[in-house]
Amino acid sequence: MLNGFKRAVVTMLMLSMVLGLFVFTASAEDILLGDVDANQSVTTADARAILRHAVKIENLAESSLLAADVNQDGNITSADARGALRVAVRLDDAVTITTPDEPTEPTLPEDPTEPNIPEEPTEPTLPEEPTVPEEPTEPTLPEEPTEPDIPEEPTEPTLPEEPTAPEEPTEPEVPEEPTEPDIPEEPTRPGETGDSALVEQMEIEAFSVSGLNDSCYYIIFVTNNSNQLVQIEAEITSYDAQGNATDSSYDYIHGLAPGQTSYLSVWFGDQTLAQSFDYTLDVTEEEHYGSIEAVTVEYSQTSDGIVVAATNNGDTDAAFVKACVIFMKDGVPVYMDETYIVNDDSMLPAGETLAAEFYCDIEGGFDEVRIVLDGRVIDPNAAPEQPISTELLDIETYACPMYDEYCYYTMYITNNSDQLVKIGANMIAYDAQGNMIGASSDTVYALAPGQTTFVIADFNHLELVQNIAYTLHVTEEDDYYRSIEAIEFSYSQTADGVLITATNTADEDIVNVQARVVFLKDGKPVYVDSEFLYNADNLSVIPAGETVTVPVYSYADDGFDDVVIALRGHISD
Repeated sequence: MLNGFKRAVVTMLMLSMVLGLFVFTASAEDILLGDVDANQSVTTADARAILRHAVKIENLAESSLLAADVNQDGNITSADARGALRVAVRLDDAVTITTPDEPTEPTLPEDPTEPNIPEEPTEPTLPEEPTVPEEPTEPTLPEEPTEPDIPEEPTEPTLPEEPTAPEEPTEPEVPEEPTEPDIPEEPTRPGETGDSALVEQMEIEAFSVSGLNDSCYYIIFVTNNSNQLVQIEAEITSYDAQGNATDSSYDYIHGLAPGQTSYLSVWFGDQTLAQSFDYTLDVTEEEHYGSIEAVTVEYSQTSDGIVVAATNNGDTDAAFVKACVIFMKDGVPVYMDETYIVNDDSMLPAGETLAAEFYCDIEGGFDEVRIVLDGRVIDPNAAPEQPISTELLDIETYACPMYDEYCYYTMYITNNSDQLVKIGANMIAYDAQGNMIGASSDTVYALAPGQTTFVIADFNHLELVQNIAYTLHVTEEDDYYRSIEAIEFSYSQTADGVLITATNTADEDIVNVQARVVFLKDGKPVYVDSEFLYNADNLSVIPAGETVTVPVYSYADDGFDDVVIALRGHISD
């Protein structure tokens, strides 16, 4: 009888193996790991579905189980949900696998002749389901079991990594509030974070601000309360009124020191599709850049915005320094403006102060501002750049009223050094009380030794301008541009202006040459204007060896008796 039972079991198993050759045979198919809804992309919805399956809240369809096993370890756990989330927010790359088109035979042991049958069972205990003995005395099992459906210890089921430990070993406990902490379930709830332990040490303040043309900005002020220099990557997602994700964007912060505050900012083009927001932060230790914590700011309010001056108090140049200004009215954000406060090399040099204007372009104005800087130090160990001394420049300045509202400021600069130079200028206007009321920047490229050119600025509120200060950053031109010193010009005075004649003595055409004329009356500027030098075809080109003539007019009420003229331009290699 024993031998008959053994033959029956062997026959049954051999038949199942033969049938298995057909049951598990399938054509090859590409599977995107994590894409459980089979929409050809991995999203936070996929990650949420995997986690809900892992903690026994909902079951995935059988066709989705292979895609849900993101780490391919044969089990679906919260680790797979976390892996899908990292793909969804683009921290990891998506992985596609191909199912084999040959039988996988997952249940066959290495020796398929008598699998799972005791060699000499003396007292067999018949299981309720005859495929697996319940307590075999001498089981002959595969060295590496290939049946993931039969746990080695059936009294301890696979548990999620996150705090969902079961009270009873056979029934995993469902969390009281299954909000899946790694995956935001409510799209309007901000602040869900990535995997970094440093995230919890970041202090967050978020603002949603309307922009122009029905757009909007979402800004996050981040204060580093850890004791490490960190970098931050963020994905910010917008949702419509129904909670559907409509758009997403990325921003980052580099070199955020302990105690320092910086900001993340993204723009969404359609405010009607951005009714709520959600973000994911990944905070890691900074390995490449230094902090701009040595940069301080001060500001003065104007009728339509503020002027912000940034001073680098450190001994290293700061790069890409920009300020974000949120304008508030009755405690509510009403407008946002941001711009860089740097020189022509995108730097705020050590020991220098630069300024920029920020505008609140909205009716009703503002009564409060919030200002935060961003930027980094490229090489914390680098010595600051040593610019060429401004003592090698000859400078003349003219502040000229225009149109009863504006003040036009012109600096004529002559290069008395023996180098081809580049000049960045930052100019700040002050009122009688010393408040900043305007700021402007301009750059001159490729000024040859002995050559004269100009930089310009214009300021609102002419009646308030009492003083103008400037900062010049002079460096050697890096051979990218060449000078227009081959242009020779002269002028003749007419009844209502001057006629400028310019000749190109070079052997190549020169384009976009501009002349600046300050008209004087009794030594004081009364009018200023600029013109590009056009040829006979009305193109801003002076062909090689040719001469062009251009009129520049003065509209000063009392005329003029003198002029100051300089040309500006450069040639690109």
